[in-house]
Amino acid sequence: MTKMGLKITDMKHQKKRTLCCGEGGSASFIAPDITTQWAEKRKNQTEGNPVVSYCAGCVHFFSHQFPTYHVIDLLIEPEKTLAGKAKIS
Repeated sequence: MTKMGLKITDMKHQKKRTLCCGEGGSASFIAPDITTQWAEKRKNQTEGNPVVSYCAGCVHFFSHQFPTYHVIDLLIEPEKTLAGKAKIS
């Protein structure tokens, strides 16, 4: 990502403390209020910056809240992805 000129900033919740979107475990269907809170926390942590993820579930779920890109899309079609015109992987 840095070779593409993108600046990487770590979020408060990362690695073992990452806030999962819940889509993979269907948490958004069982407890949508909780996953909405997770998304809001993530949105606040972005400070207006876009997010890059390797998780297609997170990209799909969070992209409704803030700019979120899949790492593969950035590698394959960087210009289209950053313009918001790439299909989510």
